[in-house]
Amino acid sequence: MKRKKETRDGYGRLLEAWEAPEGAGDPVGCLATSFTFSTEFFEEECISRFLKLESDPVEDGPLYLVEREEKLSQVICAAALVDKHHCKGIRSLRWDLLPARLDRGLLHTKVSLLHWSRLVRIIFSSANLTGDGYRRNQEIFGVLDYQPGSESPISALTEIIAFLRQLGESSRTDPGSPSSALNRWNELLDRAANIPPYWGAADTRSHGSTRIHPLFTGPGRPDAFESLSEIWPEGSPPISADVISPFFDQPAARNRPAEQVWKFLRQRGEAHAAFYTTAEEIPGEDAVFIHAPESILRAQPTGRSNVITRIYRAKLENNRPLHAKAIWFEGNRWAMYMIGSSNFTSAGLGLHPNSNIEANLVYCARTDGKEYRKMGKSFLEGDEIDLGGKVKWKPHENEDESVTEEESLPKAFNQAVFNCDERQKATITFTFSGTPPEDWALIQEDSEERFY
Repeated sequence: MKRKKETRDGYGRLLEAWEAPEGAGDPVGCLATSFTFSTEFFEEECISRFLKLESDPVEDGPLYLVEREEKLSQVICAAALVDKHHCKGIRSLRWDLLPARLDRGLLHTKVSLLHWSRLVRIIFSSANLTGDGYRRNQEIFGVLDYQPGSESPISALTEIIAFLRQLGESSRTDPGSPSSALNRWNELLDRAANIPPYWGAADTRSHGSTRIHPLFTGPGRPDAFESLSEIWPEGSPPISADVISPFFDQPAARNRPAEQVWKFLRQRGEAHAAFYTTAEEIPGEDAVFIHAPESILRAQPTGRSNVITRIYRAKLENNRPLHAKAIWFEGNRWAMYMIGSSNFTSAGLGLHPNSNIEANLVYCARTDGKEYRKMGKSFLEGDEIDLGGKVKWKPHENEDESVTEEESLPKAFNQAVFNCDERQKATITFTFSGTPPEDWALIQEDSEERFY
C-alpha cells in the first residue's frame, strides 16, 4: 500500500498515488473508471497532480487554465469512463468523459491507469472519483508500479489492459461508428501494453514473497468466489474469513455471499467468519444497531459445534464514513486478501444475473513472512459486538449502487465532437446511431430553435 512516513503503517493518501514519483518522467496519459463522479475533482485534483501542474485553480486563475490546457495537449489521453447514470459535469474539453452504457448491471469499478514516460501505475480502489471518496471516507487501495526492475507481474498488467479495453467499448453505442475519445483511450492502452518486459516480472509470485492477481466480476464472468478458489495457493481450504463492507444484501431468507464464504472455508474442523461494519447505540436503550442484516448469522452451517460467526464494530479514523471493501481468507500457511470495489452483496461479488462490473486486487502471502505482517496492517481493527446482548439489525440502504431512472441522453445518442478551425471558428458535431424518443430534443440554450 502507498504511504508516507508520517502516516501509520498500512495507510496512505490516495491522491498522492496520482503524483509522479522521482524519476517517473513526463506524463504520457491517464485514464480512470468510476461509478459516481465529480468532473471538478477529477480535473483539479487528479489530473493536476498527474500532469505535475505548478499553478493552482483557485489562487492562479487564468495561469492555471493556460498551464492545464498546454499540458493536456501534450498527452495521448486523459479520460474517465463513468457509469452512464453519473456521467455528467462541466469540464475542460481537453479530456474525455466517456459513458459506460451496459446492457446489464452497473459500472462499479474504480481502476486508474497512469502512464509517465518511465512508469506505468495501476491503482485499484474502493473510492469513487469524488471529493468524499478521496478525502472523507474510510477507503482502501492498492498500487502496482511498472518500471525498470519492478517486481509487479506483467501478466497482471496484461489482464488489466484487456479489461480496460473491453470497458472502453461500452462507451460506444454503435460498434461501427468512429470515436475519437475511444481511439485515444485505446492508444494509451496500446502504449502501456508495449512497455519493455524488464519493467515487470514474468511470474505473479515475483512481487517479493507476495503473489498478486487482478480479479474482475460482472455479467459473463466467474463470480468472485470461483476466481478466488483458482487463486487460493494452499492445498487445503482456508480456516477463517474476515469481511469489511459498508453494504450488504437487504434482509432476506438467504444471504448468498455469506453462504459462499462458508462453502469456501473448510468443511470439517474449526472454522470461523467475522464481519466488520458500522454500528450505533440506540438512544434511550442499552442496545446497538448493527448496520448489517441478521441473515449473515443464518448463513452459518448448522450441525457443527466448532464454527462461529463474529460481528465487529469497525474502528474508523476520525469517525470517517466506512466505504472500504475487503475480504481476508487465512489457512495454516497462506493468507489471501482481496481489496477493491466489490461490496459484500450478490451484485458486487458476481452472484446475481445482473451483477455489477467490479475490479479487485488479490494479494497472497505466507503467514510466516514479513509480507503477511505488512499486508495485515491495512486491515481495519474493530471491537467485537456481544451478540448475546441487546442488538438490532439495521443495514444501511445501499447508496453505493443506487441510480436514478432518469438519463440525460438517450441510447441513440452517440457522441458530440468539438472542433475549432484555423480561423478559430468553433463547431460541435453530433452523431446518432438510432432515433431518439419523440419527446427528446436538442436545442440551443436561450433559444427555442430545435436542432433535432
